[in-house]
Amino acid sequence: MDDARALDSLARRRKGEGFTSGFPTQEKEDVSTHRPPAFLIAIAVLALLALAGCASVQDNFLLTKLDNQGKARALVDEGVVQYQAQLIRKGDLSKVASVREYFIMALRFDPQNLLAARYRDLVDNYRAAQLSQALKAAQSYFAKQRRAEDEDFAMSVSIQTARRLDPDNAAAAKLSRDTESIRQTLVAKLLSKAWTSLGNAAQAPSASDRENADIDAYQGFDKVLLIDPQNSIATAQIASLKDTLARAAAAHLAAVKKLIAAGQFETARDQIAALSATSRKVDGVLDGQVASARYLLDYQWARSFYLHKAYVLADARVSEAIRIAPTDEAYALKKKIADLAAEEERQTSFDAALQQIDDLIQQGDLATASTRIEALAKSEQDSARLDQLDTRRQKVRSYLPQMYAAAVTDYRNENFKDAIDLLQTVVSIDVSYEQAADYLDKATAKEKLVEQY
Repeated sequence: MDDARALDSLARRRKGEGFTSGFPTQEKEDVSTHRPPAFLIAIAVLALLALAGCASVQDNFLLTKLDNQGKARALVDEGVVQYQAQLIRKGDLSKVASVREYFIMALRFDPQNLLAARYRDLVDNYRAAQLSQALKAAQSYFAKQRRAEDEDFAMSVSIQTARRLDPDNAAAAKLSRDTESIRQTLVAKLLSKAWTSLGNAAQAPSASDRENADIDAYQGFDKVLLIDPQNSIATAQIASLKDTLARAAAAHLAAVKKLIAAGQFETARDQIAALSATSRKVDGVLDGQVASARYLLDYQWARSFYLHKAYVLADARVSEAIRIAPTDEAYALKKKIADLAAEEERQTSFDAALQQIDDLIQQGDLATASTRIEALAKSEQDSARLDQLDTRRQKVRSYLPQMYAAAVTDYRNENFKDAIDLLQTVVSIDVSYEQAADYLDKATAKEKLVEQY
């Protein structure tokens, strides 16, 4: 595939056309004899970077000024980020091809880029390992004389995963043929259960019961698509249920906005958390609405703390709002908070601040205590006072080994919710502590699976 064809492929990908989970095929053409104008090459780079949402107006200007080696480096940099985020951390097999394409395009611009070649090979090795694992699992299940329904499902998912990773794999194709009747029977059972859930939704005595039945139906049809991606019935029902759940979510969000306007932030937070849990059960289809509600909550809660001169809490809330959506209004509020907090800090005795930290530690609010310590340390220059802060910093950190060990134990005992709570505190104090961040990602992913099944 030459650069012009790569550009066309990327353009179609941005429109949602022609995207497959397989790897791009290599055409036997001399790319040096088919090189498009420089501005088209820049557009190709931008198109690929836009897949990750990383191309801004400034990026557009800069990339058009880069030579081919610079474009290759830009692609590799983003490709490495996506490799770590999508494949290593999330294990999202649907992203294998798109991650690989960063390095393929980089090598088109600069065939001598060793890092691009290395990561291309890493992606290929990752795919090979995942393919081997999927085939091994499928063959193991298939060899059983008797299987439970959930084992038939796991086998079918493994086969489908192998086919997606390598559509031409002979072993996967044979397994698919040999298990066709099993999958057809399983699909029929799953569809029947999903239809039953839809029937329950239609006859549900309350909105809550109806939503729960709709969620059950969604998960049932989603299971069908995991083993039969082309199933038109499940596809249509999933689309319909997304609309149904979105309408229900809109009603919840209207109620949440009223709570926020009334200053009932804790209640609003709990309702948003419930909506987030619902979204996780249905492949995150409500994540956008949840994020919007969380931003509104954090921004208005920050304003409330700001008006009550609770600047530390206000800053924590507005920072979370900015993490969700970096708006001008949120940054403006953060600056106001910082300015007034700095003024108040000068008027507040250092001993009173230390007492507040001690109280927070005593209450077990280690994350807030840590935030308070670091905030004080940034504005303090006196060495004796810095030593006092460091004593408390070490005291907070002294709890980390115990919390981390308890979190790992909870994780291994499959108490994922408890593990997540502990790990979030550990990471908020020291994001690089041991393997807390990795365990947090894994615990969150496993909790999502538990909620789904």
